[in-house]
Amino acid sequence: MNNPILEPEWLNDNLKNDNVIVFDTTVFLLPKEDNSDYIIKSGRDEYLKAHIPGAIFIDLQKELSIADESIRFKFPSKDIFLNFLEKYNINNNNKIVFYSSDKHYWATRAWFIFYFFGFENIYVLNGGLQNWTHKNYPTSTLNVEENIGIYDKKIKPTEKTEHLIRYEELRQKVEDNSSIIINALTSEQHYGVGGIHYGRKGHIKKSISIPAAKNIKKDGTFLGGDDLKEIYKDLIKQNKKIISYCGGGIAASSILFSLYRLGYYNFALYDASMSEWAKKDDAPME
Repeated sequence: MNNPILEPEWLNDNLKNDNVIVFDTTVFLLPKEDNSDYIIKSGRDEYLKAHIPGAIFIDLQKELSIADESIRFKFPSKDIFLNFLEKYNINNNNKIVFYSSDKHYWATRAWFIFYFFGFENIYVLNGGLQNWTHKNYPTSTLNVEENIGIYDKKIKPTEKTEHLIRYEELRQKVEDNSSIIINALTSEQHYGVGGIHYGRKGHIKKSISIPAAKNIKKDGTFLGGDDLKEIYKDLIKQNKKIISYCGGGIAASSILFSLYRLGYYNFALYDASMSEWAKKDDAPME
């Protein structure tokens, strides 16, 4: 297992390495006045103000999602993923680094997509742009739109379908108690006392609350291994499939990223999350 966290020191020393591709994945979610949902704001403007030199801005909604009005970041198909690889001349030899200038889980979402399609040399920058600038490393305002590498047309992504779960299968698992279901939204959202509610307040029946923010320190860097173990060790001991969800499959990727760090791979993402579940009147909630 590779350590999927990359430190700014290494990246700063390897910025001119043509084999390294850096992607800025920033998105901003602005709550609607009635807290029923979010308005999505692209992070491109922030990227143009300051980004890691050579980094390419990617629009996760437009470039790595299936267009869907009800689920705005619907998990990409293999064809969409292949188009992305070709657009940015990506091959299996590249070392791919994701970061965000906002919440860390935009980067873990991109990491999970690549992991799902069989990539291994993929990393999330520890602490994102905030940690990078805190260490006084250089930033750029130059808009980079392409990677100079060579696309490998022989790439055949292998879909790890066991890591995605659909509504019908999750309904069954809620009833038979065969899995552990984790809500990565805030505790206020989990208990229905605040924040975005996606149409119905509360959480999926029998799910437990581990907010995505628990996986990082106050300074935005990832928790160390020992601290991370304390959060998940009792769940891992049960040796059940761990399923994570949130509002739309973004924050939930932070849970899966953490489990991967701990060497536990029996996990899955409920990608549609509360964007789907809360809108189904017969879907059990608490």
